Parts: sequence; C-alpha cells; structure tokens
Amino acid sequence: LATFLFSISPFHIYYSQEIRMYAEGTFFASLSMYYFYRSFKKDTAHNFLGYILSSTALIYTHYLGFFLIIAQFLYLGFNKRDFLTPFLKRVFFIILLWLPWFPYFLIQLRSGVDVDNYLPGWRNILSVSFFKVIPLTFFKFSFGRIDFDNENLYLFIALLVLSFFGYVLYLGFKTVSNISSKLIIFWLILPILIAVLISFKIPLDQPHRLIFVLPAYYVLLALGIYQSKYKKIFFLSLTILSIFGLSLYFMNPKYWREDWEGATKFVTACQ
Repeated sequence: LATFLFSISPFHIYYSQEIRMYAEGTFFASLSMYYFYRSFKKDTAHNFLGYILSSTALIYTHYLGFFLIIAQFLYLGFNKRDFLTPFLKRVFFIILLWLPWFPYFLIQLRSGVDVDNYLPGWRNILSVSFFKVIPLTFFKFSFGRIDFDNENLYLFIALLVLSFFGYVLYLGFKTVSNISSKLIIFWLILPILIAVLISFKIPLDQPHRLIFVLPAYYVLLALGIYQSKYKKIFFLSLTILSIFGLSLYFMNPKYWREDWEGATKFVTACQ
C-alpha cells in the first residue's frame, strides 16, 4: 500500500524527473534504513557491508543524509542501546570512506554559513520561514510542488489536504507500538526537526531537501489506512488527491520540467 501511494506521489514524481540528487538520495536513504533495520535484527557481514556502502553513498549524494544517520543513532539510544557499539563501528567506516570529500565539504559549508554576507537576501530563496516550514513540508509531501496564484484558493486546498493527510498520518502514528515500527517515526520526524534547527545558521530547510524521508511518510499513511475502519474510503481519497496533484503538474505547462530529453538529443547530435 505504501509502495503504491509512493509511486503516485506528485512530489516524488516531480523530483524524480530532475537531474539532481533528490531521487538518488531517497533511494540510498531507503537502502540505508533497510540495512540498518536488518543489522540490529541479525548482525551479519552482508548487513554490515550493505549498511556501510548505502549510507556512504547517501552522504556522498546529499549532505542532509547525515541527519538520517543521527536519527538512527538517536533511535538506538532510546530503543536499542545494546546495538550502539556495533552501530558506531559502522559509522567509523562510513566517515573513513567519506574523508576524501571532507575538504570540499568544508568549502561548501563556509559558503552556506556566509551566504548572508556575499548574497544578501538569498537566504529567503534557499530557506522557508520557521513558522511555515513544517506545514509547507507536509503539504508538499502530500500534494506536490504545486502553487496557486490565488492565495485564498491555495490556503483552502492546503488546509483541506493537510487536514485529511494529517488525520490519516495521526492514525498511522497511533498504530506504532513496537520498537521496530518506531523506527519509521524517527526516520520521518528527526531529519525535519534537525534541518529546522540548523537553518537558523545555514539556510537549508526547503521541503525538497528532505525528500529522503518521504518513504517513511507513506509507510505511516499506509499504516493509518490499514488500521482504519474506513480503509477503502481513505485509500480512495488519498489516491484521488494524489492524482489530482499529479494532473495539475502534467496538464499545466507552468509546472513542467525543462526539456531534458531534448537537451540530451542535442548534446548527442553534437558529438
């Protein structure tokens, strides 16, 4: 159910068609969480290597992937302390493999910290205000990267979508009881909170930069549907809202992506 909803997610589809790191980062984040979960269930060499390689690929792909590793660490601290030492051994190897990139990271980090000095006002483009970021993130997760010229219409649709998706998400949260399923909550919530806190210093809390938590969002929505008395109604409603968001993207040229296929053919023809 979560896989189906994820496959028609307007937000996911939009950024899967962008030649940047977002879809790739989401894949490696999912793989990291998969091997992380398998590792503390059964600590084998296969799971050990799978976690290290997928997590290393994640932070090479997207710096915010570090937030996922922090979320995993905090999850163990609250729920599985007996696995903290094996986990830290894995993190040691991840950092070791990432060290060649560290000098470039420092250069980019300094640029992010000093952005207000050399590009005044750029922070407002790179980041979302503190009070808007969390509701905007969940609205974009639910309905896609869609905007409306009419602010009243935008507000109405945002409230409608957030109310419905929020209620199903709440039902999903309520079903989480065992230690293993709590991992999904840590995956979804902690990276968002960490990004909000760090954004006071470095502007980075845009919804698309947190797309690697989107699979956890849909798992919780699926849990909410599955545990509800009105499974078919909730499933159909979420599907309709997602397809409506998709239709706005596909049918309105305002939201279309750049012609990457045309650009590829042009470059190939020039070779």
